[in-house]
Amino acid sequence: MKRFLLMAIIALSSLSIMAQETKDSTAETAAKTTAVSGNWSATYYGNTYKSARRNANGEPFNMNAMTCAAPKKFPFGTRLKVTNIANGKSVIVRVCDRCVGQSIIDLTYGAFGKIASYSAGRVKVKVEIVK
Repeated sequence: MKRFLLMAIIALSSLSIMAQETKDSTAETAAKTTAVSGNWSATYYGNTYKSARRNANGEPFNMNAMTCAAPKKFPFGTRLKVTNIANGKSVIVRVCDRCVGQSIIDLTYGAFGKIASYSAGRVKVKVEIVK
């Protein structure tokens, strides 16, 4: 019983440390972004893709990863902060694939779920480059 309590205390303290680090990194990220002009839309893809498929940069596709497909003006590896204009929720994603439109960001299924309901299908967003 003592061992269980000790493990629980250690787990809880490590969670609080991780939460504080996340809070600090979110504040730092907010200060290090550059807005991208234009009227942007975000859609999602991934729930029908097979896991064996590869992204345009060659890495295996993961529908739950915080990644996206973006126009060629964003090099692979660029981190983007995508904010849903309607509700203010945002997610930071990494560009690893390409999409067709010039003002569309295709988020993975997991990333889109962080900022909107899947039933929305497409939402208007603000896009910022994270430095």
